[in-house]
Amino acid sequence: MRKMKNSEDLAKAVISVARKFVSELKRMCENPSLKGNLLKERLRRKLKEFESILDFLEFTRKLTRKSRKT
Repeated sequence: MRKMKNSEDLAKAVISVARKFVSELKRMCENPSLKGNLLKERLRRKLKEFESILDFLEFTRKLTRKSRKT
């Protein structure tokens, strides 16, 4: 892993990984060969949780950037 220059680089990296994880969860939820409604429902719940976390990370990153500009 490359050396992080500052917190902005770290924020970008965390958000990037979170986006990949959310897209992978979405792909898993849409998989027609996945058996069991309970498993699909658990995946959907986790997907919603991680989407909320991702939204929060992106929101706080935007706020941080705006506060640095002023």
